[in-house]
Amino acid sequence: MNLTTVSDKKSILLSNIYPTLHSPYQLPKNAVRSKVKGMNHIAMAFSFNLPSGQIAHVTEIIMNRYNITFSELVNAINNNPYNYVFEKMPSFLGVEDDMPMYVLTNESTHYGAGGICINHVFRRIMNTIQDDFYILPSSVHELIIVPVLSIEVNESVLPKMVHEINCNIVDLNDRLSNHTYRLNYNSGTITTIPYTK
Repeated sequence: MNLTTVSDKKSILLSNIYPTLHSPYQLPKNAVRSKVKGMNHIAMAFSFNLPSGQIAHVTEIIMNRYNITFSELVNAINNNPYNYVFEKMPSFLGVEDDMPMYVLTNESTHYGAGGICINHVFRRIMNTIQDDFYILPSSVHELIIVPVLSIEVNESVLPKMVHEINCNIVDLNDRLSNHTYRLNYNSGTITTIPYTK
């Protein structure tokens, strides 16, 4: 006999929710999503892992079945333990270099780009860089964070670089965006640097 109540199932589900980032066109239509303020053409999903290891997303049906509110989903991603990785690119790659680039992902390097939507992770990035920085959407699995002062090219070139990498290296299903994003450290706001052909 299964004694797990709807309330128990709700608690179990909420305790396993984490954010994932997607191209809005590749996220299933029934997935509950949120815009990421300032990051055009990126949607955040509330995701969880199935026992098989596959990723699933919270849907309106799930929310209704377990009486879950949108606020509870947001609270879950900000309060659940999340094993994120934020470190300098050379260290992440296991090479010695003083390259001022950082990688944001999770320990499994699987759908780790969503870590930027977690308040304490976002604050850690800001506290580490302590200046404006670019967010380069490497894939749904990781973001590249680059201090603005370390870039010697015009920022309008960055989306073209991301687009080229997307076309030549990143699997179509893993592509996040061709746009790049800039965080203003003083205001804490993100703006989109759009890709144009």
